[in-house]
Amino acid sequence: MERTPQPAERQGLRRLQRVLHTSYLVVAVALIAVAAVMALGRQLLPWLPLAEAELNRWAAAQCGCEIEVRLGESTWRGFYPTLRLSSLHLKPASVDMEVHVQAAELTPDPWRSLLQWRLVMRRVAAERIEVQWRTHAKSPLDGRSAIEWAF
Repeated sequence: MERTPQPAERQGLRRLQRVLHTSYLVVAVALIAVAAVMALGRQLLPWLPLAEAELNRWAAAQCGCEIEVRLGESTWRGFYPTLRLSSLHLKPASVDMEVHVQAAELTPDPWRSLLQWRLVMRRVAAERIEVQWRTHAKSPLDGRSAIEWAF
């Protein structure tokens, strides 16, 4: 003889089916949203050099120093965008120092950035970094000395 489910068992099965159905819908909506963000990013990334002035203002506000960024080519590798900078010049307001990077490649991590609600870099590579640091201190020879170094 086959046993018929009791009303309480039917209610439990219906609840389980409802939870599974809702879970499938949430996962589907999340996947569609991620795909839409990636597609939008791939389409808008080549337009980034047009917003160079806004990028300089935003970067200066973030680091609290004078900054000048010259953008090069921007591409998308796999799941991550890659920004190439043709030049980066930093001048902190608190010290008499300047940093010049001739070329750099930045790879932001969009997933961790979304989770932390701030820009998170996955990879930063720089070429030909020059740092000039001047200090004026008393010297027995001329009353002051200047130190400049680059690496």
